Amino acid sequence: MPVEPCDMNLPAHTDHTETQSGGSTPPQARYGAFLEGMRGAAALYVVLHHIHLHVDWVDGLGRFVELRRPLNFGHYAVAVFIVLSGYCLMIPVAAAPDGRPRGGFVAYIYRRAKRILPPYFAVLALVLAAISLVPRWQESTGTHWDTSLPALTPDVITSHVFLVQNLRKEWIFKIDSPLWSVATEWQIYFAFPALLWLWRRCGMGIAVGIAFLVGYGLFLVGFVMRQPAALEACPWYLGLFAIGMAAALKTTRWPTAPRRRWIPLMFGCLVIGAALFAIEGKFGLLESRGVPRRVILDSIFGAATACLIIHCAQSSGRPGENHSWIVRILESGPARWLGSFSYSLYLIHDPLLAWLNLGLIDANLSDQQRMAVMFGAGLPGVILAAYLFYLVFERPFLNRVRRAR
Repeated sequence: MPVEPCDMNLPAHTDHTETQSGGSTPPQARYGAFLEGMRGAAALYVVLHHIHLHVDWVDGLGRFVELRRPLNFGHYAVAVFIVLSGYCLMIPVAAAPDGRPRGGFVAYIYRRAKRILPPYFAVLALVLAAISLVPRWQESTGTHWDTSLPALTPDVITSHVFLVQNLRKEWIFKIDSPLWSVATEWQIYFAFPALLWLWRRCGMGIAVGIAFLVGYGLFLVGFVMRQPAALEACPWYLGLFAIGMAAALKTTRWPTAPRRRWIPLMFGCLVIGAALFAIEGKFGLLESRGVPRRVILDSIFGAATACLIIHCAQSSGRPGENHSWIVRILESGPARWLGSFSYSLYLIHDPLLAWLNLGLIDANLSDQQRMAVMFGAGLPGVILAAYLFYLVFERPFLNRVRRAR
């Protein structure tokens, strides 16, 4: 993400699978090993994207400048995480006879809070403490780290404590820029029961449509009122979350249903999104008004992610058969290992990369040397640090089934 970490930051990388009574994973979800791989792949791409943002690509890199092109799309990893979140939260609900979260709304929110808040507040405290202790990290440096500053003002800290930093441009990317998406997802959690009610009363197609209408409606209201956070906070993610719910319904309740029951929903979103993107490309209706194309592309990526999840679930759920190559990759050991602590990796990687980059600048390393260190040593170092953070601040709060896995 450019200077607006709409890059992937997001927590959907968290383990969103809720378990049924007794703590056992519902049978319909047991084939979901590929989900860990998807989280791991998305989190790794986000880290690479942020390395790209921290490296100065302008001087002295020659043909290596072309490496930045594939790393420009970190924002869309957030869309992947949001769809995964809707999918994983919906799996146990779709498997339940009454179509409701186990234990009701209060128990559901408690499980979500226990899952994502301890690591979130831990990284928040650690980063604030580090910035307070190192004056160099409080100064404007002309690098991507400037996006996170000022970090020590009372309003910035308070907004992060209450997970509302995504509601104002002055707060959204401060301290640890990826945390904005944690706030967005936390707020979506409170809309989940309403989406379930719409599904039970009107069907999933209506629920998805209303989610998109509400999300884009909030964006349009904020845009008209000239509130930049209406763009940066991506309220249309509510629709992507609902698409993930629809994919869960398909793989749980209709695993062998005719394709006509889900293709119109998923591919309809793809077709509509592609048509809107084509219109925008032709007439520039959004960009001429300062609205980036990701407003449309997020929905396309979200629908494509849901289709991929359905494909992987159907392939992975057929024991004894040859799985597709993409399922084999996502269910490989390295991919699942990264996915197991992808939330921690997502939370902690950006400030670590920023501080490493500042140290390399202070050491007067050339652009080529900094790039080599960031990719060669920074990447594995951040992964190791994230795993240690996971062991201390995330793993103790996992449910028994996830911890055993």
